[in-house]
Amino acid sequence: MPSGDLNVVDRVRQICVVFATRLVEEVRIGTDVRSINRLALLLRTVMIKFLRTQA
Repeated sequence: MPSGDLNVVDRVRQICVVFATRLVEEVRIGTDVRSINRLALLLRTVMIKFLRTQA
């Protein structure tokens, strides 16, 4: 299925999975804490904005 066929919910879910996977990988390899915090904050922001639009 081409990505253009995905609805918004599925697309946001994919984005969150990518960010979360990247976050876990960065923690695993011992990346600088500031970089990890920035990535976590970005993931949190995306999730909150999405949830607010769904309410």
